[in-house]
This record gives sequence, C-alpha cells and structure tokens, in this order.
Amino acid sequence: MERALQRRRRDIAFTEGGVFGKIIIFALPIMFTNVLQLLFNAADMIVVGRYSGVEGAVGAVGSTSPVIFIIINLMIGVSVGANVVVSNTIGANDPNKTRRAVHTALVVGFIFGIVCMIIGLLFSRRLLLLMNADEELFDLSVLYLRIYFFGVPFTALANYSASIFRAKGDPRTPMIVMTSSGVLNVLLNLFFVCVCNMSVDGVAIATMIANAVSALVLLLLLFFAKDATKLHLRSFLSPDRALIRRMLSIGIPAGLQSCMFSLSNFFVQGAINSFGKIVIEGSAIAGQLDSIIFTSTNAFHQAALTFVGQNIGASRYDRLKRITFGCYATGVCTSVVLVGIIYALRIPLVNLYIDPNFESVDLIVEAALVRVSVSTLLCFFQSFMDVGSGLLRAMNRSMTAFLSTFVGTCVFRIVWVHTVFKRTQNLNLLYYSFPISWFATGAVIMVFVFFTLRKLQRKHVSAPAQANA
Repeated sequence: MERALQRRRRDIAFTEGGVFGKIIIFALPIMFTNVLQLLFNAADMIVVGRYSGVEGAVGAVGSTSPVIFIIINLMIGVSVGANVVVSNTIGANDPNKTRRAVHTALVVGFIFGIVCMIIGLLFSRRLLLLMNADEELFDLSVLYLRIYFFGVPFTALANYSASIFRAKGDPRTPMIVMTSSGVLNVLLNLFFVCVCNMSVDGVAIATMIANAVSALVLLLLLFFAKDATKLHLRSFLSPDRALIRRMLSIGIPAGLQSCMFSLSNFFVQGAINSFGKIVIEGSAIAGQLDSIIFTSTNAFHQAALTFVGQNIGASRYDRLKRITFGCYATGVCTSVVLVGIIYALRIPLVNLYIDPNFESVDLIVEAALVRVSVSTLLCFFQSFMDVGSGLLRAMNRSMTAFLSTFVGTCVFRIVWVHTVFKRTQNLNLLYYSFPISWFATGAVIMVFVFFTLRKLQRKHVSAPAQANA
C-alpha cells in the first residue's frame, strides 16, 4: 500500500514544486528514446545502403517517408488526445476515470492502427505515383511500403501504450522498452540483409517484428501495473463513449495537423524527385539528419502535453505560465545545440549512409550537403512550432494548432512549389520552403499560446470571485 501511495505521489508531482528541472528530467528520457528510435530507423537505410549491394536502395527507403508519415502521423496524432485526457484524470486524482481513459485510449489506438494499415496497403502505390517516384526505385519503394504497413497496428499499440506511461509521468519505461526493441531491429536488419541476402524487404520485416515486440512488452507491463493504469481484459469491452469523443476532439485535429504537415512534404518530395536519383538519395540522407532535431524537440512537445494536462486537471492554472516558458526555453535551446553539433559533423554523418564503393558517392554527398546548408542549419525554427502545438493541444485548443499549421506549412509549401519553385527550378529555393514555413507557423502559434494562456488565467481568477459573490 505504501509503495502504491508513493507511486501515486510521483504521478501527480508535476502539479507541485519547480518547473524547469522537472521538464528537463521528464523530457530527457523521451528525447533519448526518440533519437535512438530514429537512429534505429536510420539503420534501415544504412544497412540496406552499405550491405545489400543494391544501388538506389537508400533512395527507395528514404523516398517513402512522406507516404509513411502522411498515414502514420494521423494515427500517432490521435494519441495526443489520449495523452491529454489521461493526464487530466491523473491530475484530478480520479482513479476510476483514469482506468476508463486508459482502456478507451488503447481501443481507439488499435482501431486507428487497423484503419491506417488498410489505407496504407490500398493507396501507397498511388501516392508514390502522384509523388513522381523515380522509375528505377519504384518497385523497391512499393515492396518496402507494403511490408511496413502490415506492421502498423503494432506501431499504434506501442505508441499509445507509451503515451499512457508518459501521461502518468513515467517516460523511462517506454525508453527502456523501445531502446531494446531498436537494438533488436538493428540485429534483424543485419540478419535479413547480410545473412539472408534480402534488400528493402528485409529491413521492412525487421521493423515490423521490432514494433510488435515493443507493443507486446509495454502492454504486458500495463497488465501488471499497480496503479490506476492497470489493464483488465473485461474493461476493453466497454470503452467510455464520452472519453472517446473527448480524445478524438483533441486527437483528430492533432492527427490532421501532422498529416497535413506530411502532405506538404509530399509535394516537396515530388519536386525533389524531378531532379533524379542522386538528389533523391542526398535529400533522403539530409532529411534523416533533420529528423534528429525534430524528434528531440518532440520530447518537449510531450512534456507540454503532460505538464499542462495534469495541471489543468488539478485546476493549477497559476502554474501554466511557468510551464509555458519552461517548455519553450528548454525546447528551443536543445534544438539550437543539436543544430550546431549536426552541422559541424555533417560530412561524416552523411557518409555513414553511403557505400564508398558506389561510383556516384561524391555526387550523393554533395546533394545531401545542399539541403543540410539550408533546412538543417535553420531547423531550430521548427521547435517554436512543435512546442507551441503541444501547449495549445493541452489547453484544449487542438483545432487552433491544426489550422495554424495547415495554412502555415501545408498551404504555404504547396503554393511555394507551384509558384517560386516552378518558375526558377532552383533546388535551394525549394529547400527554403522548410525554414520559412517553420518560422511563420511558429510565430502565429506562439501568439495563440499566450492569448489562450491569458484567457485561462483570467477565468481561473474570476471563478473564485464569482463563487464568493
């Protein structure tokens, strides 16, 4: 009993005490997990690029990212709603509602995983055609996507289970589990490619198996949990409809925001594909370096969801301003540091992905560095957008975050591709669509964050006065 009480106190610790230190302690395991997961995913490209002996395999895997992100981000975005709702119930110290929220979240996650798998299998080939996929890489890309999407339900369960652990203030457990599954992914990559002489199909199968193991372990840990997040099989048969509506009202705009963000990249990738296989491979490698910064910033997005969610659930509106400044400051500073490190090491990092025996290795490196000098160098602008979106969603302004991102990234980039790039056919100008959209969207979202924050604090101050009157 005493251990349960201590665990419960740790769960609600984000509603008391300091802010900056707790945000960093909470975000670091998530950042570590995200970066390791990204490096393990990058292992798909590194292993298949260096050991499969198939020239163009890196481009085939890398060019599928916009298609995967369009569908996967819709699914993962909805998990934001689960995170916020579970955080609210924990902050409100309501164990019964927390149990219902946890079971409901996993049911929603599994259903979305099945739906996204079906969408991916039905439309991935058509999306590649719309994206002007390179003819030499097309069959390899289709093969990779079909195998990958069969494993999407496992990806959904793993992400939703991880969001439950983070909502109760435990980012370490998913870090350990996902790190272990990532190591398994790398080992399976090497086995299927080097031992079984497979190519993109081998790394796709390895990813599917690793995600399945990760989902299974996290679910088992929830079944043996000692707090309100403990799973019971019977509870899955009666999900809470009111909680489903609330999760979807927060999660669907978040999913659509991520989906629209990926859709804009879909059009940009289509323009990149017009430059041929060398530029496709170089851009795919540079995109992996950008993703290291994105996934690190996402840790502070997750911190914003949990900290703001718990404090709103506990009616601690007086702490929201400090949490907002804390998430912005730590997220932006982290991204600036990472940009400096990655830019300084850009040449050896790019060379990791390429077989030195390929004749076109110098051209691929040069193509990658073109994008690195634009999007990677200015990648810290993205942190304002990502952290701000998390704050708005936790404040129940998910639709505002979606609309801001839709206009600032999706619409802007599509217009940029069909006007500025179409007239100039300049690759550098195409890449500048990334930092310009990050800066504009982040600035608009920040305005909405502080407007919403002021509104919530006024409501908090006026409510006791009205009650006394």
